[in-house]
Amino acid sequence: MSDYRDVPPEAPRETERTTVIETGGGRDGGGSTIAIVALVLLLGLAAIVFFMLRGGGKEADKIGVNVSLPKVEAPNINVNLPDVKVDSSKLKLPDVDVKTAPAEPANTSK
Repeated sequence: MSDYRDVPPEAPRETERTTVIETGGGRDGGGSTIAIVALVLLLGLAAIVFFMLRGGGKEADKIGVNVSLPKVEAPNINVNLPDVKVDSSKLKLPDVDVKTAPAEPANTSK
């Protein structure tokens, strides 16, 4: 039986790596693609809103729906209120005496 420490270490493997650098225009036009997609979405949303807002008005005219309200007549109500005068000399108001403690001077010394 051998101890694991007696095993000779393997030689380090040499690895060959290749880096490929592409300088051809692979990333050109990304911003314009996003701008075109955003413009198409905005135009689609504007078209949906436009047709939804103007769609309800003409169908009511074609069907002949009566949307006028009946005339309701109500009697003229005239409420005469008496003039109310209050004699303040007969009112007894409580005397209010508010006393506050004098303010302490601020301590400005440090």
